[in-house]
Amino acid sequence: MLLNGTVGSAQTVLADSENVLSNPGFELGSDNGFPVSWSGRGAQPQWVRLTDEVVFSGNWSVGLFTPGDRTSGWGIQSEPIAVVPGRSYQASVMVKLFGVRTQIYIEFYD
Repeated sequence: MLLNGTVGSAQTVLADSENVLSNPGFELGSDNGFPVSWSGRGAQPQWVRLTDEVVFSGNWSVGLFTPGDRTSGWGIQSEPIAVVPGRSYQASVMVKLFGVRTQIYIEFYD
């Protein structure tokens, strides 16, 4: 799952009501500038910050701060998730926006 927006918390990817993300709420801290089990997709580590200022649940959320010369095309993505054919999956995210737009992007690999 890819996030690009401003502040996000409480991510879920459910498989038969089980969250399959290993760090859905960013509670495991950061590693190399990104939340544990998440990586940059066109994002630089200095654009991503764990924060406790605005949270939906838990203690942390992630802030994505767009530099002035970038307007789109970047975000953070979760680790790859193994899927089972025939199993239902649902993705959701809670996002607080500050004058920008956001999206959830789901990518499938074969």
